[in-house]
Amino acid sequence: MTDSLDLIWALADSPYGDQFKNSRSEAIALPSCSLNLIYCKNCKLLQLAEIPNFTEIYSNYLYRTNITNALDSYYNQLSLKLIDEYNLNSKSTVIDIGSNDGTFLSFFQKQGIQSLGIEPTVTSAKQAIDKGIQTFNGFMNLDACEFIKSKAKTVDLISINYTLANIHELNETFELIISLMSDETILSIVTGYHPDQFVINMFEYINHDHLTYFTVTTLERICNRFGLKIIDVSRAEHKGGSVNFVISKNIAKWSTQSSVAQLIQREEWMNCNEESFSGNLKKSIEKIALKVNQLIKSEDFKTIYGIGASISTTHLINQFKLASIITNILDDDPSKHGKFAPGTGLQVLPLNHLASDKQDLVIVLAWQHTNKILKRLIELNYSGKILIPLPNPQITTIDSIKF
Repeated sequence: MTDSLDLIWALADSPYGDQFKNSRSEAIALPSCSLNLIYCKNCKLLQLAEIPNFTEIYSNYLYRTNITNALDSYYNQLSLKLIDEYNLNSKSTVIDIGSNDGTFLSFFQKQGIQSLGIEPTVTSAKQAIDKGIQTFNGFMNLDACEFIKSKAKTVDLISINYTLANIHELNETFELIISLMSDETILSIVTGYHPDQFVINMFEYINHDHLTYFTVTTLERICNRFGLKIIDVSRAEHKGGSVNFVISKNIAKWSTQSSVAQLIQREEWMNCNEESFSGNLKKSIEKIALKVNQLIKSEDFKTIYGIGASISTTHLINQFKLASIITNILDDDPSKHGKFAPGTGLQVLPLNHLASDKQDLVIVLAWQHTNKILKRLIELNYSGKILIPLPNPQITTIDSIKF
C-alpha cells in the first residue's frame, strides 16, 4: 500500500467466480486469488488492490445478459429513453463496449439504428452476431476502435453497461472512447452503485470482475480530467443497486440536469465517499456470516442445498464458509447444469432436482432474486425450510411467505 491507499477489507480468497468447470477435480484445482478492497484517500475512489487475469476470466465467460432477471426490460426502457432524449434515428450509430450477447444493442437494432458491439467472450460475441449485430470479438483497444471506424463515420451513442468497473486501465479506456466521440456524442454508463448496494448488505459485487466502484462524485473527477461532463444521472434497482450516467464533452450542447447535483448531495448525506462507509459494511457482513452459520446449526437438517450458481454466489459461499455444508447448488440456467462450482467443486443441478422433505434446508444464495426463487419453490411444492442469508438472515417456510 502507498501512503494514499488504505486497506478496507481483506475478503475471503476465491477463484474467479464464473469459472464453473466440467469436472469436480478441475473446479477444485482452480487457484484461489486474494480479494482486497482498498480506498484512495486522495481521490476517494474505492477499488481492488488486485489486477486479475482478464483473458482467463473472459475467454469462457458464462454470464449472459439475457438470463439476468428483468435486465432486458430495463435495457429496453433505457434504450427508448436515450433514443428520445438524444435524438437518435436511422442515421445514427450506437456502439456498446462489453456488449455480451447483444441484448442491449438489439433494442436499437429494432429501431433501425446501426448497432456495433465490442465483446471479448467468443460465445457471447457469436450470440450477438447470430442476432445480426456486427461485433468485434476482443477487448476495447486500438483494434476495436479501428473496427468501429471502419463501420461508421460518426458515433452518436457509446454505451458501457456493467463493464466500466471491470476495466483496469481507466485512463487508456477513456482516451480510446474520446477518440470515437464527436462533439455531440453521448456516453451512457450503467454500473453497480455501491452506496445503494452496501446499505442492503450486498457485498458480493466486490469480486475479481469489479476493480473499481464509482459514485457520482468520483466519476465526475475522472470526467473532469478528460474534458467531459456528467449531464444526467439516475438510479435503478438492478443488481442490488445500479446507476446510469449520461456524459458528453464539455463543449457539447447538452445541459447538465439537476439530477447530478441532487445525487452528489445525497452522497454527501450518506457519507458514502468516505472510508468509514465501506468499513461499516465489513463489520455488518462479519456479524451476518456468524448469524447464518448459527441458524444452520440450530436444527438437524437432512440435506442442505444452495440456490443460485453465479459469480456472486461463489463469493458468498466462500465468505460465509458454506462449502462443506451445502450438498449441491441448484439453478434454472441450463448452461450451468452438470458443471462444478469454482473452488468448492459443488455440482450444479436443475432446480427441479429439489426434494420436498420437511427436514431439508435451501439457502437462497442468489438472495437478490428472493421473490422469484420463492415462487419457483412454490411451483415445485417444496415443503422444507428456507434460509435467506441477506440482507438480514432468517429461516422461514413457504407457508410463512406473503407476496
